[in-house]
Amino acid sequence: MEFPQAQAIDERLRNKPPRIPRFVESDNNINPITNEIELMKLPLLFSSQIQPTAFFLPPPETRSATINLDKAIEFELKHGRKLDPQMDRKKLRRTVSNRISAQKSRLRKAQYIHDMERKVNELEETLTFLEEKSARWLEKRRLLKVQNETLHHLLAIRENQANQAQMVFEKNKAEVNRLREVEKALLRMSLNDGGMSSSSCSGFFEDDEQVGSGMAGQVPFLNFDA
Repeated sequence: MEFPQAQAIDERLRNKPPRIPRFVESDNNINPITNEIELMKLPLLFSSQIQPTAFFLPPPETRSATINLDKAIEFELKHGRKLDPQMDRKKLRRTVSNRISAQKSRLRKAQYIHDMERKVNELEETLTFLEEKSARWLEKRRLLKVQNETLHHLLAIRENQANQAQMVFEKNKAEVNRLREVEKALLRMSLNDGGMSSSSCSGFFEDDEQVGSGMAGQVPFLNFDA
């Protein structure tokens, strides 16, 4: 089915000469891809003069969509909800297209909900795993805290024992020093006492000799032979 408006547009395009793009060859072209696209359009422009109907062929995606829409219209007319077969073709296509769009939207929503539910399940599993792991780490932290407190208590006991041992050591060291001083004093006293006794003995013997020699000079010699 052809429409008059489309036929008029086809006639104008058929009589209109093709517009050939002009290219400026330059080494400083900042967008060479645009020129390549224009070159790719040339066969379409020239072929439109030979086969003008080919210019109105939609792209493959639109063609498949049109075919699917036609099939959907046939299916709706045969098996779908009640539609007036005498309805205007444009209105019929628009109605069926709206139904297809609504169905696709419902499918997208259902798929989105399914994906969200799957992600929720995955996140719940991850959350459960992390909660169990967190509980294990908290228990380990509690045990380490108890162990740390025990070690601090033992350290305080050892420090107290070390302080007491240091005090005993200082006390014993002072006692040893005192005993050494006493020993030195006794040694000096013994040395002093020994010198005094030897000097008194030598003086006593010298006095005896002097007394003996004096008496010998005063007493006359007796001769018993006479």
